[in-house]
Amino acid sequence: MMKTQDKTAVATVKDVLLTNPDGLREVIRAVMQAVLEAGHRQLPRLVRALAVDSRELDGGQRIHHMDQQREHKRLALRNPA
Repeated sequence: MMKTQDKTAVATVKDVLLTNPDGLREVIRAVMQAVLEAGHRQLPRLVRALAVDSRELDGGQRIHHMDQQREHKRLALRNPA
């Protein structure tokens, strides 16, 4: 991310935490929105790094996880780092 977008993301997270200490979901959403808006090229790699081991998932979750992996690969091929 560029420095101005970093500052915007940090300010957004700080504001959410100060006004709503239990709003972790909002914090994650705000940070991810800033990353997406910045067109961060490392996003697919970051998502893969955070992905859960599919062996721990039930059948429906495994299918969803596989769909997500295919989508991330497709996006990575379209936008190489």
